[in-house]
Amino acid sequence: MEEMIIGTELTVTVLGNRALTATEIVSNRDFYDFSAKYEAGAFGVMPAAIGGRC
Repeated sequence: MEEMIIGTELTVTVLGNRALTATEIVSNRDFYDFSAKYEAGAFGVMPAAIGGRC
């Protein structure tokens, strides 16, 4: 079991040596884990609403 970290789940696709658009991963589950992301119908929001945080 991993420690809980509060935050936004982001993923960035890299093509060659270029980073593409950041995607926010959203799940309707209270507890976000591998199953919530890959098995329970999580979806991506593009572009991620990260503003100047990166």
